[in-house]
Amino acid sequence: MHWAQSSGGSVQILAIVQPQNFNAFGGVQATIEEEARDRAEAIATSAAGNVFSESGKMPAIAVKVGEASRIVRDYLADHPDVKWWIPIALGDSHRGFPVVATNDSYLAHYRYGQDQALSLWDREVAGWKVGKINPPHSEVLGANRLAGPIFADSVQRETDGLAKFTIFGGGFAAVEAEFMLRLKVLDEALPKTPREAMRWIDEVRIGLEIASSPYAGINADGPCVTISDHGNNAGILLGRIVPEEMWGTLNCVPVSVRIDDTVVGSATTADMLDGPFGAVCFLLQNLADRGVGLRSDWWISSGAITGVHEIRPGQQIGASFGEIGSVAISTTTYGE
Repeated sequence: MHWAQSSGGSVQILAIVQPQNFNAFGGVQATIEEEARDRAEAIATSAAGNVFSESGKMPAIAVKVGEASRIVRDYLADHPDVKWWIPIALGDSHRGFPVVATNDSYLAHYRYGQDQALSLWDREVAGWKVGKINPPHSEVLGANRLAGPIFADSVQRETDGLAKFTIFGGGFAAVEAEFMLRLKVLDEALPKTPREAMRWIDEVRIGLEIASSPYAGINADGPCVTISDHGNNAGILLGRIVPEEMWGTLNCVPVSVRIDDTVVGSATTADMLDGPFGAVCFLLQNLADRGVGLRSDWWISSGAITGVHEIRPGQQIGASFGEIGSVAISTTTYGE
């Protein structure tokens, strides 16, 4: 809204009523659909009022009934001037009818939101995190991964002492055991397979990703909210180097995470989509589509191996990566 105000742009609100796959009696069906449309219009009108009060600009409102992916795709095709695409809600419904939704067209446009926000910060980007989008969101969005920046001032290396990370008390915080890959930019076509991606990496380390946000519902509200908060990354820990001869057999490395004295997850990268190097393929193409130039030495946090484990300030977290070694951190909260 502030961007539209300062740039002279306009705001449009698209509310979508997506029918469910069931049939009621004709009159009843029509009544429910009409009620859902009225609710969508009421939501959009309320949002428009909020936009007007903040920016002085009254948005144009459109209410469409039908399959969300088609409506969003057609709307963006008919409005090529749209630069930011921000979902208001994902899953709001009236008697089983989703009211506002989005699809992979959002992921093609979210770069404007995340990248515009990055341009307003003076924090150096030291790499990128890759996260998994789980069903049903992956089916709605047409994508199974997302990306977000890792800031240089949030990167720590394992030392003799226990690394300490600051998280939001009362908000959301979690830890993930991951392989951290360092990018080596090549003057050739982007990799299409995990094996090709290995050539684009010059170092692999074991590590932890810390996620934290002052908004406690960031994960529960879905990937679009996560994306808008820079992927919910609060830092990474870089541990021991993984010997290059082991890169092709990372699926065989047993990984486990403990919080204080309790093991909370165990798995291998075989349980991940197409593994850490598959995450590299996704990220490089994602950044290219967004017009982000690649830089050697960027770190890639390749995705949770054992899951996303919620944590609290004051806890100690450790992860074991088989014979490679282990990493550990402690946590504190802002103001301590």
